[in-house]
This record gives sequence, C-alpha cells and structure tokens, in this order.
Amino acid sequence: MQIGKATETLEVDCSCAYI
Repeated sequence: MQIGKATETLEVDCSCAYI
C-alpha cells in the first residue's frame, strides 16, 4: 500500500505520510 516512490522505502509503509 505504498504511494509513488514509497515502494522502495520501508519508513513509509502506510501510504499516508510520503506524498
């Protein structure tokens, strides 16, 4: 459930902080 480029980072796994 990642958003955009959050698929390569493990710090944003909620898809609600990395926009």
